[in-house]
Amino acid sequence: MNSTAILLLIASLSSLVLGMLAWRRTSSRPLFASTLFGTFGLLAAAADALPHHHHMQMAFTIALLVAMLFAGRGGAFLWRSRKEPDLGAPAFMLSGVAMLAAFGAINAFLNL
Repeated sequence: MNSTAILLLIASLSSLVLGMLAWRRTSSRPLFASTLFGTFGLLAAAADALPHHHHMQMAFTIALLVAMLFAGRGGAFLWRSRKEPDLGAPAFMLSGVAMLAAFGAINAFLNL
């Protein structure tokens, strides 16, 4: 197992945990769907990054798309947190997941 696959597995687990925590705070169905989609996407990216598959292009693309998905959700919750202050914590949780996924995408790009 290489470092990119391990990083993407950690990002996948953190997206599941932080996404579920954010979902519990907001009860938003689209957030739940995005969390599941992002978690399985990062798992697929980690599987593509394994040495015997070695599809780093796919790992990079999937991780980048998941990072954009969570960054968009985090930005939207941060924007809404001006009027609803209880959305601030979920916004930062989703932004953290986006940063981890982006870091995994950058790592996959550097290992092309």
